[in-house]
Amino acid sequence: PAPEPLALWEQVARAAADDAGVPDLLASLDSIQVVYCQTWPYDDPAGRLAERLGASPTHKLYSGIGGTVPQVLVSETAEAMQRGELDCALIVGGEALATKKALKRAGERPAWSHRENPPSPFPWTPPPAVELAHEVFQAWETFPLWDTARRARLGIDLAAYDHEMAEVMAAMTPTAAANPHAWSPTALTVEQVQTPGPDNRYVGWPYTKHEVSVMDVDMAAALLVTTAEKADALGIPVDKRIYLASSSYAEDPTGVAERDDMSASAAMRITSRTALEAARIGLVDVT
Repeated sequence: PAPEPLALWEQVARAAADDAGVPDLLASLDSIQVVYCQTWPYDDPAGRLAERLGASPTHKLYSGIGGTVPQVLVSETAEAMQRGELDCALIVGGEALATKKALKRAGERPAWSHRENPPSPFPWTPPPAVELAHEVFQAWETFPLWDTARRARLGIDLAAYDHEMAEVMAAMTPTAAANPHAWSPTALTVEQVQTPGPDNRYVGWPYTKHEVSVMDVDMAAALLVTTAEKADALGIPVDKRIYLASSSYAEDPTGVAERDDMSASAAMRITSRTALEAARIGLVDVT
């Protein structure tokens, strides 16, 4: 079993500081930002983490929920640094959903700390009422809908599209197989990925289980963001630095039926182009 999320956040934060060669940095953070945690409702997530790290940041943030949230936090932090508001921030997230699920199967409950009671409302913008009533917001329903519309627009037959998706996913599995921390460290063939069966059911047609990411995992990660001047002052080695060239953010309509085109994302198209243009590169430069 994993420790509770708060302990995971502390663990990866300290690992990030150690990796950068500045273990004492955490006590002088300007900002601590925590990605929304589905595992456990803490009363003050960023504040509790600050206590554990011995930090007194002037800026603390607990995010909303969404697949883009971690990147948005990085981008907004970079903008705040450009404005001179921050020079050293920690962005962290982690879940212990697999452990929580295992405890539930065993008829137990997590005995974790600082529970918020009652918990705050779920931080999301719900879709229109008719879609909410039929749960037309679940990824296993909406993603297949858009993918099927894309296939139809491109005029690709079912068998060819099925094979193409399986090729994409199978190509990733050797990397997972070589990673001791991977959730599913097994190399799979294209046929294994695309063939449904007792261990590879359809989650939402046309996706088999091997083609769908697993949310119920025990995982955590932390990222230290500083200005170049702060990194120089701290003596962080150049080979430990990654520079954010550009970023872009947009949203498609919340409701599925509100989209003009089910087969494409206007937000993805616009943000991809804008980010590339801001970085002064083109798709040919992306490997």
